[in-house]
Amino acid sequence: FFFQAEDGIRDIGVTGVQTCALPISCVIYVPDVSQEFLDSFGNYIALDLELSKNTLSKIMTNLKLLLQYAVKLKYFSLTNLISLQFKTAREDADNIFITDEEIQSLLEIKQFKSKLHETVRDLFVIGCKTGLRFGNLTTLNLDHINDGFLRIIQVKTKDEALIPIHKTVGEIIKKYNGVLPVAQIGRAHV
Repeated sequence: FFFQAEDGIRDIGVTGVQTCALPISCVIYVPDVSQEFLDSFGNYIALDLELSKNTLSKIMTNLKLLLQYAVKLKYFSLTNLISLQFKTAREDADNIFITDEEIQSLLEIKQFKSKLHETVRDLFVIGCKTGLRFGNLTTLNLDHINDGFLRIIQVKTKDEALIPIHKTVGEIIKKYNGVLPVAQIGRAHV
C-alpha cells in the first residue's frame, strides 16, 4: 500500500495483509481506497478466490488497521475512514481433532503396505502427542531430547517450546533405536 506525499510516493507497508498470500499483484494507493474498492476487493476474495469468510474478515481487519495508521500519518482522512464499511463478519470454524482412542486405533495397526506407511503413521502420532507443527516435526532430532523433554525452537514463531515426552512418543523413539522417523521419510513423503 502506498500513499502520495509531496516529495513522491512512499510505501507504508502491507503488514498482515501480505501474510494472506493472495495470488494478486497490484498497487493500491491509500488515498484511492473507497467503499467501491472495498466491496470489489471483498467480492474478489470471497467469490473469485473462494476464500473463507474468516479469511476475508482477517484481510479487511488488517486493511482497516493499515488505513488507521495512514490517518495517524495524515495520509488518509479520518472522515473517509469513518465512512467506510469493512466486511468483518466471521463464522464459527469447525474444530476437528483426533481422540486418544483414535490414536490408539492407529497404533494397533500392525500390517502396512510398506515400511514408509508405518513410519508416516508414527510421525503423525508424534505430531498428535506433541502438538508440534509439521515444519517442526521435520527438524526433530535427538539433540532436541533431554531429560524426558523435547526442547525445540519453533520454525514459525521462533519461540522455544519445551514439551514433555509422552509415553507413546518415547515408545516410538525406542522403536526407531533413538533415531526419529523424520529423517527416514523426509518432507516429500508426508
